[in-house]
Amino acid sequence: MKINGTEITREWLVSKLEYAPTSSARKDILDKYIEIAVKYNFSAITFPAPECLEYVSERLSGTGIRLCTVLDHPVGLASLKTRELIAKEAYARGARGADVMPSVTAVQNKDWKAVTESIKVITDAVGPEFETKIFTNCNGDLDEMYGMIDCIQEAGATHLKAYDENRTGVPIHRIADLRARLTNAKLKASGNGKHWSSAIVFGVFAAGADCVSGSNMPQIVDEFPYFENIFKNISF
Repeated sequence: MKINGTEITREWLVSKLEYAPTSSARKDILDKYIEIAVKYNFSAITFPAPECLEYVSERLSGTGIRLCTVLDHPVGLASLKTRELIAKEAYARGARGADVMPSVTAVQNKDWKAVTESIKVITDAVGPEFETKIFTNCNGDLDEMYGMIDCIQEAGATHLKAYDENRTGVPIHRIADLRARLTNAKLKASGNGKHWSSAIVFGVFAAGADCVSGSNMPQIVDEFPYFENIFKNISF
């Protein structure tokens, strides 16, 4: 099976999947999620609680799995100074990537200069190896979505994180639209992990997503042999 000319293997798939399990700060639960991430060799794992980052970072040492967190999510109301501080703290605690909510006030008012500033203060605060993935609602106002593309690229973020605020998954045609417009950032597709299916995941890859995140990534990998067998002679 090929997608956009690339032969799809299990190794290719896990390199494109980011595991975002249900949030918890209990070490026994963290250990369970870390074991799953290592077993499947996902590209990244995301934990929101800053207090657990150092522990998880130590557990992931030597695995090659990127530790990510979230910044100013879900409200997006932190001041520029606060955003700078929480980014630096996440980096110091071992995170090497974050899903970042831009200034919600600026987005709602379509104040694109302020949106860019709310992103750039974070990209400037962390090292170049830190992946900044900026939440962008892709199931609503197109002008807002297009405005976010320009802000993300101008601010130097590494990814646009396409999500659906209704939590049903990003429409595939919006992924294709974003792919056609993004030139200096990668495209991450996300939504409610419970709704991801292999068909949708491979659909968003075919539409141009660089990576996908969700809570049910192990299920996607487990289903891959069946999906591969069905579509073994087909290219997307």
